[in-house]
Amino acid sequence: MGRSRTGFDWLASTIAVATVLAGVHPAAAQQSDRPRVDRVLTGVVVDGVTRSPIAGAVVIIEGHRPGTMTDSLGLFELSGFPKGPQVLIVRQFGYMDLTATVVPPELPDVLVEIPLAPSPITVEGLSAVVDRVATVERRLRGRRAAVAMTTQAFDRERLIRSAAWDFLEFLQLEARLYPVPCLPGMISRVCVISRGRITEARVYIDEVPTIGGLDELAGYQPHELHLVEVYGRGTSIRAYTHHFFQRMVERPIALMPIGGA
Repeated sequence: MGRSRTGFDWLASTIAVATVLAGVHPAAAQQSDRPRVDRVLTGVVVDGVTRSPIAGAVVIIEGHRPGTMTDSLGLFELSGFPKGPQVLIVRQFGYMDLTATVVPPELPDVLVEIPLAPSPITVEGLSAVVDRVATVERRLRGRRAAVAMTTQAFDRERLIRSAAWDFLEFLQLEARLYPVPCLPGMISRVCVISRGRITEARVYIDEVPTIGGLDELAGYQPHELHLVEVYGRGTSIRAYTHHFFQRMVERPIALMPIGGA
């Protein structure tokens, strides 16, 4: 899927940086500049083979925020997008990702059925898939609990439902960290204000350390990530994509230890 803009748009001028430090939210200003829309899409996500409802599926209208997740009956509702065809993104563990163009019905009470095709790993049964996902998430929670520093964790529901347009806005609005240009001599271009200082965050994506720090995450939109962990008030950030969790379900790997802040 394309990334409609990069997080560097958010750092376009020193004026914008000063606004951040003053406590005014540029994200809120950007949101107010966008045209108001009130179209509604209601639907149900089902198994393409059994037609049974799928709970906890991610549902997103591309280019609009926030997204949502299906309830225990597979139902969802999305609003705030313009009239006409929309690109719908739906994903859930054990199923193939779906990207399709839909035309929302004129009447908001019309239910749209979205079938998902089971993925090859479901040959072991969906219950096994769910158990493996829970095991991976439990291991990550245990690692966070063992670290002697402040930690924040944002799960996929928090990421999907966030109104932030990109990851840098998410850091500000949700984690209360403030992305700013790095100082001369630093490797990265994007740093954060942590404990009153400009800090170059150590960033890991899918357990792999990055060279560019937050530069590597700047172009991500929140819904593209499954989990984000923030350690030491922004000194270290670990982000995990949906594809990483899918791979972990298929073939678990050892998690890297967390170093000091």
